[in-house]
Amino acid sequence: MKEARSKANKWFGKEEVETPEAPEAKENANSIPEAILDEFIGHVPNHLKTECYNVYGDRWRVDVWTATQKPDSFMRIFNIVDSYFVNFDGETITDETIKPSPVSVNIFK
Repeated sequence: MKEARSKANKWFGKEEVETPEAPEAKENANSIPEAILDEFIGHVPNHLKTECYNVYGDRWRVDVWTATQKPDSFMRIFNIVDSYFVNFDGETITDETIKPSPVSVNIFK
């Protein structure tokens, strides 16, 4: 792929620019223990899985997935029902998710 791009750049007289490599993800690097995650999240109906990603430092993104089955369908429906931005200091989880501000509704339109 790089060779084709290089040939095209030479053809059109463009300078070749080196693209930086993407940093490796730190997924599950020193991950939050499942027992602490389960206590933080609590009971979730139709819980499928909980994904935990290190964003930077001691900040983590936690996604809670569910799977439901409609009676008339043969396929399951997968959803992220909760997503949190948390701080994990090694023992406790602190929720740092920015909550949406309430939206005022004008009923006299």
